[in-house]
Amino acid sequence: MHRPCLRARTCLIGALACTFASHTFAQTDPITINNWARETIELPPGFAPDLPSGVEELRFPPGWRDPDSGNFWSYAIVLRIDEPTPTTERLEELIDIYYTGLMSAFGVGHKPQSPPNEVEVTIEQTSDHQHRGAMKLVDGFATFKPMVVNFRTNSRAISDTESMIEFRASPQPDNHDIWFDLEAAIDHINAELPNPRLDPVAHLPEGEWRTTPANGHQQRDVWTWGPSKHAMTSHTSNSEATNESIFGSFRVIYYHPQRDELAVLALSAPGLIQTGTLTSLEGQDLRFDMKLFYDQNEFSWSPEPTRTIFSVWTFDTPTSYNNHWIKDQGQPVDPSITNWSYTKHEDTTPLPASATEPPEHIKHLKSFLPFVESTWITDTTRTTFSWIPYNEAILMRTIDTRINKPILETIFYPHPHTKIIHALTIHGSGAIDEGTVDIDGEAIVIQAKRADHTNNMRIEQRLERLRAESIRVQTWSINGAERTRLAETTFQAATD
Repeated sequence: MHRPCLRARTCLIGALACTFASHTFAQTDPITINNWARETIELPPGFAPDLPSGVEELRFPPGWRDPDSGNFWSYAIVLRIDEPTPTTERLEELIDIYYTGLMSAFGVGHKPQSPPNEVEVTIEQTSDHQHRGAMKLVDGFATFKPMVVNFRTNSRAISDTESMIEFRASPQPDNHDIWFDLEAAIDHINAELPNPRLDPVAHLPEGEWRTTPANGHQQRDVWTWGPSKHAMTSHTSNSEATNESIFGSFRVIYYHPQRDELAVLALSAPGLIQTGTLTSLEGQDLRFDMKLFYDQNEFSWSPEPTRTIFSVWTFDTPTSYNNHWIKDQGQPVDPSITNWSYTKHEDTTPLPASATEPPEHIKHLKSFLPFVESTWITDTTRTTFSWIPYNEAILMRTIDTRINKPILETIFYPHPHTKIIHALTIHGSGAIDEGTVDIDGEAIVIQAKRADHTNNMRIEQRLERLRAESIRVQTWSINGAERTRLAETTFQAATD
């Protein structure tokens, strides 16, 4: 079936498809690649030894090797290569090397019925790091006849020495549905790949990091991966021996694709938040540049409502590090004064019962209570609204029940100074929403900026309780006075 309404949002599919995984507009057919073939190849492959080292992920639709199929010669590739983001000339060279070697491996130029193995690549840049073009080659998959294959690429830097290339190929014209399916396939690949920008902190999950400060209260940090490994969260509990926790904090580290940085949000207590960035230093060492915001009515000991702290995690081994402040309000700090030693343990300590309880005083998030009461499901997802331990903050998490992994996480929290409710959303595609919340009757309305690798757009999202047994989530893109509906999903209350 033709999907004309998708054409106008080709570049947005990555940000939208993961909003509620398998659901799209009521007037369109959902795109799925569950029945597509897949392959992972280490680079350089044997058929093209001159390619740089790296890894490629491929997805093939049904009929991709059948000349009578509309999907013939159509597939999606994501390559992670060990060289900087390619120029137009370098990209043309890489495509030529790849397909000359690939067609030779399939017998082009060697079999009696085959013409010479000649690949001619034409390419043009359409925007920053985006290209399109065509290849004239001899089909080695089925016919051994000359043909023209169109392609589209999107490239981006991973680091100074690494880059990623998204590649879609098909002989079909621009208005054919296969291009939308190939874009969805790219999104599925990216959603399954860990974000390489989080490599500096990839060793933190799977276990528990413990320290015992001078007060004797053991502190425990447990890190877990967020949606499609584009983010990482930690819960911290602090208690005397086996007693109930007396303190807790929540942190999220996420990659912002437009700012090209690892951002950090920490909720340390009602009325205290931290925001900042994380930078990878030599080896596994990490530097946090953080700004603290206090509610001085809650923290009378704080002489100022804000405070800047620069700290470094120095890893002695992969399973031990020292966390020490290096600057406080711009002034150097003696590391021996603020120094905590952490070690990693394979076992984890269950959070105490008090961690699941709502805060004692709910001042700002009362409108969320009807959503917290239930678990909300669709045919393929499960969404929960839960209190973040020891904070007046809520984590909304959507799990794909087919793979039991998170595909969407939103953190709601009030700012200590303005009391405005903020919302941070991490999508499975790597897109990030950052915005604020208004209350419209019984509905929660989020105004945010959505950023992915290619776009930055304004969105509005509305969460409303329809009846006791259902909620509806609607999303629009905002362009001046124009509003375009992006998604609408109704969730039912789980009965189990």
